[in-house]
Amino acid sequence: METISFKISPIIARKLDELSVQSNEKSRHICAKKIVEDFVTRAVDDRNLQGQAEIKEMIHLLREDLATAMVGILVQTGKISFEEAQAWVFKTMLLGE
Repeated sequence: METISFKISPIIARKLDELSVQSNEKSRHICAKKIVEDFVTRAVDDRNLQGQAEIKEMIHLLREDLATAMVGILVQTGKISFEEAQAWVFKTMLLGE
């Protein structure tokens, strides 16, 4: 375990005293420790969620780009019309999103 030490104002110290009583903590030091640990844990979790959302958005954009390319490839082969290619790509590649 690491030790971190810093000064706080008397007002914050009194608030920590009140919080420690309300939460049945042994001291304001333990209460402050839990507050800091909870805050840091939430910040890390929030960052992870944000990163996951960004990755999902990038995957979505890549799927759209791939779908556009597939439509072009299907039409250029001359086997199906633009509308048929769009319908096939939507059904097979994008419908499951």
